[in-house]
Amino acid sequence: MAYIQSQMTDQGMYYLLLYEVQILDCFEAVLNGYLRRDNMDVYVTGSNARFSSKDIITEFAGRGDEIHMYPLNFSEFMSCYRGDKYEDLLNILSSAIGSLTNPEKLKNTFRTVKNSRITSNTVKKYLDYVGRFFFD
Repeated sequence: MAYIQSQMTDQGMYYLLLYEVQILDCFEAVLNGYLRRDNMDVYVTGSNARFSSKDIITEFAGRGDEIHMYPLNFSEFMSCYRGDKYEDLLNILSSAIGSLTNPEKLKNTFRTVKNSRITSNTVKKYLDYVGRFFFD
């Protein structure tokens, strides 16, 4: 909070984005404090059960809008990705030729080799997209 206060140097409009706000201690009090400011719009994200509980929604009722956000689909992601969409996955698949593989093994390879937090479900979706690209 001290850092945010130090950045607000005048009475101009400020926009505050708090990502995964539920990991802050007493985030309800933090949000209530910022929601009372006339020169600040506050945007928060949260993805766990605590943040989406009825108690939290009730506490902030009438002081904001809830917007459900979904992850980007593959084509949306690729519309702003600057890299080669097939390079990493195809390179890892190519290095595994002759051995059995599955999304879980590929996920582990991505975590080890690319330091990526990709999930096996996402790897499966990418494999499906690649398969459709080459075989449809």
